[in-house]
Amino acid sequence: MNHLEWLKLYPSAVSDRSGSADLLTYGDLNATTTHLAYEGETLSGQTGALSVPIVRLDDLVDRRELRPPQLVKIDVEGHGHKALRGMAHTLESFRPTIIVGFHSSQEVAGVLELLDPLGYERTEIQPYSGSGDKEIGRDFLFRAPSK
Repeated sequence: MNHLEWLKLYPSAVSDRSGSADLLTYGDLNATTTHLAYEGETLSGQTGALSVPIVRLDDLVDRRELRPPQLVKIDVEGHGHKALRGMAHTLESFRPTIIVGFHSSQEVAGVLELLDPLGYERTEIQPYSGSGDKEIGRDFLFRAPSK
């Protein structure tokens, strides 16, 4: 559609394992609240579930289907820590710059648990305005220290 012949699409969600998972929908698939199920999340009458393939980015890099990334943007509605866990080897080996949009305290804790031991430094992309949570609903830039 965009005439980007070099771009390869994967009709999958990224996670910490390969297989399938339920993509929960609220309204239609274009809604920004569509997400992979959170741990312990219960479905309501307004929620639809669609089984989708999930992949680990480490597997794609190891099979050389993807080049090791230099920049990774993650905005996956609370599933960022699992997406990063699925690329732990890539993070350790190649130290890409990462942008993460945080949506839950569980996601924040999981991302920091993975990136802090690797020495990543965090910078808020838009400075904190003093209203609401200091991390939820905000985007952060993570840079690895120089080797």
